[in-house]
Amino acid sequence: MSLNKTIQSRLSTIKKRGQIMIFAFAFVFLMLASHSFIQAQIPDKFENLKVLPKDIEKSKLVSIMKKFTSALGVRCVNCHVGDASIGFSSFNFASDEKELKTKARFMLNMVNQINSELLVNLNTSEREKLKVQCVTCHRGQRRPVLISDTLMSAYSNGGIDTLVAEFKKLREKYYGSHTFDFGERVLIRIGSQIQDLGDMTGAIGAYRLNAAYFPESSMNFAQLAFVYLEMGDTTSAVENLENAVKHSPEVSWYKMQLDKLKGK
Repeated sequence: MSLNKTIQSRLSTIKKRGQIMIFAFAFVFLMLASHSFIQAQIPDKFENLKVLPKDIEKSKLVSIMKKFTSALGVRCVNCHVGDASIGFSSFNFASDEKELKTKARFMLNMVNQINSELLVNLNTSEREKLKVQCVTCHRGQRRPVLISDTLMSAYSNGGIDTLVAEFKKLREKYYGSHTFDFGERVLIRIGSQIQDLGDMTGAIGAYRLNAAYFPESSMNFAQLAFVYLEMGDTTSAVENLENAVKHSPEVSWYKMQLDKLKGK
């Protein structure tokens, strides 16, 4: 490479770095400006505080409210009266018009009671001190339910096809977050519940859905084997137990069940 090209290359690199720095500074400036604008719209004195201290500092109250919105995945308008499209200047924070604000107070009192009256009996040291927060149960959703509750509700409403559709929708929206568990055992537990209800076709549907995400799950193969065995399909039961043994040869129980089916 000639000296001229080398200089041009370095100048180009410097220029790109400069553009990145300008963008970064502009982003930070906009964030700070936005924060200042929002702060200016929030009143300096607060009325109708029934759970939080009446003399709470503005910055602390704003921090608490941000934690609420993050923990429940909601906006301020969820509890407060106002037009979010206009901004906080339109909000009547003192109003108790919305029922959800009353529920929020109840939940906050519950959290305080759990931490101050109940968990103190379990805390053995300052380092191991337990404390619940809104996010402990809500995990980014308004209703603090487990994925199994949501899926079984879908199953009750429309069968296994509705459950499958709901699972895929939830996984697309929440996978990678702390809201729902999409691990290997979730659909196995769901399938087992459906199996207990006597719906073998539905149980197979749950296990097959699980196999799409965990194709080497020996537990899933074993569960499928027992469903087929309950249906009287020994051939399919043997096939699935063989797969269970293949993927987890260290689990002797799978091999024992397989030998029994084969009459060994």
